[in-house]
Amino acid sequence: MKIISSVKGMHDLLPKDSIIWQQVEYTIKNTLLNYGYEEIRFPIVEKTKLFNQAIGYNNLVVNKEMYNFYDRNGCSLSLRPEGTASCVRAIIKHGLLYNKQRLWYHGPMFRYEKPQMGRFRQFHQIGIEVFGYADICIDIELILLTSRIWKLLGLSKYLSLEINSLGCLKTRKKYYKELITFFQKNKLLNNIHDNIINNPMRLLEKYKTLSILKQAPLITSYLDNESYNRFLNLQKSLNNMNISYNINPYLVRGLDYYNDTVFEWTTNNLGSQNAVCGGGRYDLLVNNFNCNHSIPAIGCAIGLERLIILINKSNVLLKNKFLIDVFLVNVNNKLKNSIISLSEYLRDSIPSLKLVVDFYCSKISKYRKQAYQLKTKILVIMGDNTLLSDQLILENLINNKKEVIKKSYILSKLLLILFDNN
Repeated sequence: MKIISSVKGMHDLLPKDSIIWQQVEYTIKNTLLNYGYEEIRFPIVEKTKLFNQAIGYNNLVVNKEMYNFYDRNGCSLSLRPEGTASCVRAIIKHGLLYNKQRLWYHGPMFRYEKPQMGRFRQFHQIGIEVFGYADICIDIELILLTSRIWKLLGLSKYLSLEINSLGCLKTRKKYYKELITFFQKNKLLNNIHDNIINNPMRLLEKYKTLSILKQAPLITSYLDNESYNRFLNLQKSLNNMNISYNINPYLVRGLDYYNDTVFEWTTNNLGSQNAVCGGGRYDLLVNNFNCNHSIPAIGCAIGLERLIILINKSNVLLKNKFLIDVFLVNVNNKLKNSIISLSEYLRDSIPSLKLVVDFYCSKISKYRKQAYQLKTKILVIMGDNTLLSDQLILENLINNKKEVIKKSYILSKLLLILFDNN
């Protein structure tokens, strides 16, 4: 019988890999909570018109990359290709729009595009969205927050910050006309789809390796006074906070609703798919939902697949090299009930204890090898024929010390070892 494979571009996550994911997710989520950001959850499936309305009918994501289908009532639904539109819909629906909000979410997104390293058809993001803050300080906070995450993960030296300003919609329209004229003059508009014409800045990314692009007009030359001063203040603040950055005049976002500040954290370790985190302001997006007025907003998304690939390629050692506190094993078939009782006693006494039990009888050498594979701090062995019935072997795998203890001392001994190494 032929084995059923997974859908192209959608992958399984095995236990040996999920351990790393859990550590990375914990670090990011804990940092967000420390900054006062609250979690929001929304459906994976949304009405197609949500993304048509938010992203734009002419956008490449809407035109070619969304997974669309009809339900039994004939309603067009889509797997979410990004999280911002869903987040905006959710806060409007539940009346949260008119209060300042710092939010984050986590989960899979879906886009039908060519799978390659760091780009998948099902990919996972941790998204961060802030509503109601117009001041440049929140732009800076978001950059500082992500910078702190890289520091905690040991990735700071592998990531570089790029910034740009897209200005306001009014000045951008003028710039678009000049940019289209430039590309037409240099015969670079052949077979370009309508969605590019609606946002010709994407051509800057498409043709960034061509020398002719050095002659192209730059968005920073078309900024109005407000956008220009905002971008200048962003740079001054980053300088004051000792955050290194590069101004990339060709930096755009793949979605059309951004304005003013845009930024990306990029790396040289991932080839062409070099952006690990990207975001920016989208003060006008709420208007696309017929709310009659704009709400200042900014957000970013961290691509978890790319982040994990970067960690693996950079050989970064995550802080917690031990994953299990205690591996409790048995070398005597007659003691199965005893090992169950002991394990539950320890779990009751230390609720946070990460304890794995092997009920079956095996050789100590085999158990020791398994303990190292599980990245265990302490191996506890019961049932050895050389021991008395009230004794255990305790092997501290943190410092490779071994001792025989009375069973009644096991709790105090574990507390001592675990407390000293936290």
